[in-house]
Amino acid sequence: MVPGGGAATLGSAGPSGPTPLGPPQGDPDRAFNPRDATTAYRPPEGPMPRPQPPLRRTGPRPVPNYGSSMPVVSLQASNLTYGESRYWQVTVAVTSNVSRTVDTQVQCSFLNAGRSVGEAYLGPVQLASGEQISTELIGPPTTAFVDSTNCRVMNP
Repeated sequence: MVPGGGAATLGSAGPSGPTPLGPPQGDPDRAFNPRDATTAYRPPEGPMPRPQPPLRRTGPRPVPNYGSSMPVVSLQASNLTYGESRYWQVTVAVTSNVSRTVDTQVQCSFLNAGRSVGEAYLGPVQLASGEQISTELIGPPTTAFVDSTNCRVMNP
């Protein structure tokens, strides 16, 4: 059991506010297609290199005494989005809850309607006592429709 959210989802599909009068302008259940966007930004036509986000570390720190047993590490996944390179990405943070160095590995599945369309991995990476690491895990290109992620600790 890992405390904290292990899943990240996309936000609401439309703006909040009054509904315009008249006939609907399109199918509200249709998936977003970035190539059909009418805004000033146009996605690049050719493939871009896969990004290599940096790994951010807080450094070792004292581990508080917990009143109940805690897992060795805590995982948080958030902010499912895509970047300029047109790859899906999710932000993950892993925190050590023990007073020793541990090897950690995380797997995130990028999902569309509950089915996996891509995988991303973090690690194995060493976490010092009480240390937290965070980074963006890069998933499939935006040509694959993604509506959520499911992340889990594979090790320890």
